[in-house]
Amino acid sequence: MLIARLLAVHVTKETETNEAALVLSGAGFDDSDVAQMLGITESTVRGIRFRNNKPKRKKSKRG
Repeated sequence: MLIARLLAVHVTKETETNEAALVLSGAGFDDSDVAQMLGITESTVRGIRFRNNKPKRKKSKRG
């Protein structure tokens, strides 16, 4: 698991925190692991995932 963590940190080192959290979560790391690797809290990771999973609003066609 140590090698996987090192590789994940290396891959996401120049990425914004929000995007890095989504990439690491998508790679199978749990919230506590992602938070520890990025230096943020677990609740921040959950919030990032929640905001990303919201369905996009469709623009209404009003004349």
